[in-house]
Amino acid sequence: MAETMNALMIVAAAVNACCVVGSRRSRSFHTLVSAGLMAGAMLDTATHVLGVPPLLWAVILVGWGILGAALHRMRDGRLAAPMGVPSTVHLHHGLGLIVTAAQLMAHSQHTAAGPLGAVGGHAHASSLLIPLALAAGAVFVVYSATLVATGSRTRLERGNFLSMCAMTVSMGIMPFV
Repeated sequence: MAETMNALMIVAAAVNACCVVGSRRSRSFHTLVSAGLMAGAMLDTATHVLGVPPLLWAVILVGWGILGAALHRMRDGRLAAPMGVPSTVHLHHGLGLIVTAAQLMAHSQHTAAGPLGAVGGHAHASSLLIPLALAAGAVFVVYSATLVATGSRTRLERGNFLSMCAMTVSMGIMPFV
């Protein structure tokens, strides 16, 4: 079952990256980097090919989510225009990065090495982390589904939102398999 969830995470990350690259309307530096970071985190979580500890992935994902949101809101020294289609996609990617980071940490609580890799982590921290990560994931999935169902979205944007839903759901299941 864990292998199936890992495969789903990797496939969803690849679909997400392809949808971001293919979408002219919502493609930007922010969404490209976000999709690349999520794909890297999913691949490394499933295969440990890069050897990056989950805590470092969480710091990278949250850091880029915050920095990307700040950079997107500031253009030429002034605030950007009100929320539009590209802004919704940027918000969705930023939230996805933060939810992914929380889920990585929740998942790492159930591995032998813990969130810090070989150093280990605090076992008592998982008491609230898993329910909070599950709740954040559930809210994110509902938000993603709402974005798919409402508004005028291109096929690639819907694919982007749905693939991020699939990643979130598979990561939410991972601590229990």
